Amino acid sequence: DVGLLGSIKLERVGYQWNHKVAGRLELREANGKTTTDRIILSWQPNYKFDDRLYVYGLTQYERDPFAGYDSRYTAGGGLGYRPINSGRFLLEREGGPALRRPDNTDASTQNRIVGRGSLNMRFQITPTLKLTNTSAFYLEDGDSNASIITALDTTVIGNLKARFSYDVQYESDILPGGHNWNTQSRATFVYGF
Repeated sequence: DVGLLGSIKLERVGYQWNHKVAGRLELREANGKTTTDRIILSWQPNYKFDDRLYVYGLTQYERDPFAGYDSRYTAGGGLGYRPINSGRFLLEREGGPALRRPDNTDASTQNRIVGRGSLNMRFQITPTLKLTNTSAFYLEDGDSNASIITALDTTVIGNLKARFSYDVQYESDILPGGHNWNTQSRATFVYGF
């Protein structure tokens, strides 16, 4: 197996406006055959009412032919709430409607209204050890999906960290011969600036 994983996350925190931009690319080849070809790009602006409550917007592009779609576009928004937001621990919940348009590998397409929910958690265990979980759920008739990434980061030197992560992807409507659940464990390096 040969695989490539690259991701970038940028965040701008302002007095009332926050912006999050993220991108992720996964390629994998086994025995000369491509087994993973996944791209995710997203932008999420947030407007804070106070330290706990905010509204958000979301635009997202995804590609995963092995899950049955050449591209999937999402646009939505909703409310976010941080029940816990201390220096060491953050818990954040979001929810709202979204419009999704998948361009499926069988050349079909259909605009759908879906429900979106997410749960984000960050726990700074020690000054050099951090546990995070990022989860997103999309609920719709016939094609629900979820993405859950749990990671443990430890400082190596300066801004360089080692990350041990467990990634779970779920798609309810997949191609024949595919798998609803995909999981991957990874050990990677992360550089923050």
